[in-house]
Amino acid sequence: MLKIKVISILLVTIFTANILFVIPTAATNSEVYPTGLLPPTEEELQWIEENMVHTVSAKLNSLGLARVNEVREEQGLEEIDDGLAVEFGDEAISKENLGRSSSRSSQQQNVLEVLPEFVDNITDSRTMNYFPPIVNQIGESCAAYSSTYYMMTYMTAFARGYNTRTDSSKIFSPRFTYNLCNRGRNVAVGITTGFSIALKHGCPSIVDFPLSGSNQHTAWPTTETVWRNALNSKMKESGIGFIGDPSMETPVNDNQDANLQSIKTYLANGYVLTFGTYFRSWKWKNQHGTNTPVCIAVDGIDGRHAMTIVGYDDNIWVDINDDGEVDSGELGAFKIVNSHGSTWNGEGWAWFAYDALNEISSVPGAPTYTNRGQGWWGNAFYWITAYESYSPILTAKFTINTNQRNEVAIELGQSTTTTTTPVYTWTPYAFRYDGGAFSVDGTTNASNATIVLDYTDIINKVNLTSAGITRWYFLHNNSSATISNISLKDETNNTTYALPNSYTSGNYTYRWGGINLPSVVNKSKQWNLSFNWPLISNTITNQNIYVRDIYNSNVAVSIGLGSNEKTVNINAPQIGYIPGKRYTINITQNVKTKGGNNLLNPVIFDFIVK
Repeated sequence: MLKIKVISILLVTIFTANILFVIPTAATNSEVYPTGLLPPTEEELQWIEENMVHTVSAKLNSLGLARVNEVREEQGLEEIDDGLAVEFGDEAISKENLGRSSSRSSQQQNVLEVLPEFVDNITDSRTMNYFPPIVNQIGESCAAYSSTYYMMTYMTAFARGYNTRTDSSKIFSPRFTYNLCNRGRNVAVGITTGFSIALKHGCPSIVDFPLSGSNQHTAWPTTETVWRNALNSKMKESGIGFIGDPSMETPVNDNQDANLQSIKTYLANGYVLTFGTYFRSWKWKNQHGTNTPVCIAVDGIDGRHAMTIVGYDDNIWVDINDDGEVDSGELGAFKIVNSHGSTWNGEGWAWFAYDALNEISSVPGAPTYTNRGQGWWGNAFYWITAYESYSPILTAKFTINTNQRNEVAIELGQSTTTTTTPVYTWTPYAFRYDGGAFSVDGTTNASNATIVLDYTDIINKVNLTSAGITRWYFLHNNSSATISNISLKDETNNTTYALPNSYTSGNYTYRWGGINLPSVVNKSKQWNLSFNWPLISNTITNQNIYVRDIYNSNVAVSIGLGSNEKTVNINAPQIGYIPGKRYTINITQNVKTKGGNNLLNPVIFDFIVK
């Protein structure tokens, strides 16, 4: 469990498992450029501990391996087999699975010594169209702009092949994630709040919920369409990594330091990342022989800010100690995108020297800064992954009328038919006694809004492999808000259900109903269908047994007869079934037993993929 301990007015100490990192805190002075990052609260630290993958290393995906092979070719080394690449989104090596790495992972470690010297994901033709235009944040919303506008937009475009340079409907709205967590105020928020919202609610585009509008910092979407569209962009997973042990005063000694390997691998894989820093305490010096400023240290605790890492260059040199010689600790920098417009620092981005991560410089004779600290908070970086496609399985829709969002709490739930109390519950980020004293539209006048929430997180935790009726719940506290028109929808076949039953317990009203769902299975599900009698093998074909999707198109599964001749195995497509979709298995009467008998009747049954 993460713990937080305030040991002085200006020092917050955070324990993450066996990792310690220190974040000083200070009031922010006014300046032209807004910032707005809140140091991690105890609640946020707990969320990081329970919900984020704690990354210690990373494997190469296809893009990362291609970039490594380009370097190997330049060096005259043998090309690495493409088969060593992992799927996009599966790169993380966590503390939990470090000792269980596959042979593929072990082989990959042998090639990571030749990572590219230079990666820039916003200029490389393979990735540049995924990154949205650099913009100027509105208010104290830097965390939302880094995590939502830049990272989530880019990572989803990467996963789905979108071009965000030409299609603004593929750019996510930081105003949505910011407004859902700022309690209706223009205030600093935590660096992971955007992640926690996007993992539960997804995020609407800037077309559906523009960057600016009426009730700038208080408005939430009010229409079913916007909430429903947002769900299709729910994020898949998020994680945290560190550059060395966060307690180290000098984690980086040169541009090939092993402590840089994990973050460089993520960037080589095409990821963009976020971090927290004291932006107004950056110390600058020009890259040698140029007028390009580079941050070489962070001296102080002013300007709490979230920013986005998009690449690195091992050969950026700043003569930190002014001796005219290239010291090993003077080489290398990360490319950082800001949210202060495309003209900030020239083009909206800056270099951040590897040595600036160090509390104590690795460069002999480096300038002494009285208040120098770690360059990034805890020298931590954060990542997020996106689904190639996402569709909710079961949703709840309701209308709410209130001007006191902060009085409303809502939960979704599920149980078997043996009880009327939910066994599993899920709490949306949007309605948990938070949100400020406003209507959903951001005004102080009560008005209607239609909201859509997703049960899929519950479905992923519940064993629903056996088809049948289970009970589904919508819970809301008893407040001044009016909640009406509650319905559930099976999104896989467009069927809507009422919740006809209700009761009150304590301060909550429980509404529930039974829904008959087919089997809910994993994307790689292998079906093993048992028959009473041995079957004739040449009748076990894709013509006699087949799987179809909701469009009545055949799915590329493989069919086989088990060794006992009574079991038919249906193997998933090579890339798996599509999560959130319904499929139908069809067994025709042309299947024959060895006794020469056909099936009496065709067999048809559905299943849903989670």
